[in-house]
Amino acid sequence: REIDVLVKENLFPVGIFEFFDYVGNDVMLQSVRNYLAYEKDPDFYLPMIKMLEQKVKEGKLGKKTKTGFYDYPVKKISSKDPGVSTKREKILQQIIHWYLDGVFDILQRKICSRKELEFLVKEYMAVEQSPFDLAMENGYKS
Repeated sequence: REIDVLVKENLFPVGIFEFFDYVGNDVMLQSVRNYLAYEKDPDFYLPMIKMLEQKVKEGKLGKKTKTGFYDYPVKKISSKDPGVSTKREKILQQIIHWYLDGVFDILQRKICSRKELEFLVKEYMAVEQSPFDLAMENGYKS
């Protein structure tokens, strides 16, 4: 939950694991497997694949089964709740860097232009801030 709280408070309107549950953990598992064909470091994603495989094996597919990473309906939490890590800034910076790595990888591969990518990210992720502005604010180097 802590990761989703950080993401929702600082990056996107939906947390990472909440997003997985909305899409369906079975669908996300296949998506991540397909994504690996294009990744430079596929081993990085193995823990995520194992976690998703376990959820699918247990029948915890997300919202459609009323259980996944969360049980539905979800009790809302915030960073003010007890138990939210004091290491949150470090964790947040790592998440931001993973996100920006993907953005800049798309640019380097020339899959689309910077302007197109900025539009797509803002629309798809329902955010107002450009990923390139976020990169500048965080001193990100691609």
